Amino acid sequence: MNTFKKILAVPALILAGASGAHAAEETAQFQVRMVIQESCTISSAPTDIDFLTHTRSTGTPVTATGTLSVNCSEGTPYQIGLDSGIHSESAGERRMSNGSVLVPYNLY
Repeated sequence: MNTFKKILAVPALILAGASGAHAAEETAQFQVRMVIQESCTISSAPTDIDFLTHTRSTGTPVTATGTLSVNCSEGTPYQIGLDSGIHSESAGERRMSNGSVLVPYNLY
């Protein structure tokens, strides 16, 4: 039983010695850097432009609206340009397709 008491006494003495030690306080300076890149995002939120369903063309223009949202980091210059789309003629007329019929349209 005497051996058991000696084993317990050694860790208790080590812990008692550790509580009296204090770390020295050190200070240092360092640089903080950040690079902010110019960036923009564009989206057709909340939805795309939908001309809905119509019977064969009667020559009467159909109107639909949509919104393009552009969000750029402050001070970033930008321009918005629209091309003629994927079914355009050589003259630049925009046309949409259902797979077999091409219908002209414009964006304003």
